[in-house]
Amino acid sequence: MDAFAKALLKSGDTSLSTLLLEHYRELGMSNTEFLIYLQIKSYNDRGISFPQTETIAKAVGLTDNQIFQELHTMIAKRLMQIDTVQQPGQLARDSYDFTLLYEKLAQYVKKS
Repeated sequence: MDAFAKALLKSGDTSLSTLLLEHYRELGMSNTEFLIYLQIKSYNDRGISFPQTETIAKAVGLTDNQIFQELHTMIAKRLMQIDTVQQPGQLARDSYDFTLLYEKLAQYVKKS
């Protein structure tokens, strides 16, 4: 197996709802916000629930501060939230939660 095939298999896959892809703009999400969502989703799909803003920034070609601002805009638009989970005997862990985005999508579909 060549290096490309190995890298392709090792990187994994990220699936995306076509419904979300078709309607993210109607939900109030900008192209940049959607790209950030995709990056976060790809990390979630690999078991990383809270990728660092620096990592996201490098992937999308923005600064760390720009990512931070975009994330806060997404929170203000009620597209996402940051959850803190406390497990007994462990440190608290943050995770990005896009339940609000999918709730907006469900409401959009009901109205259409």
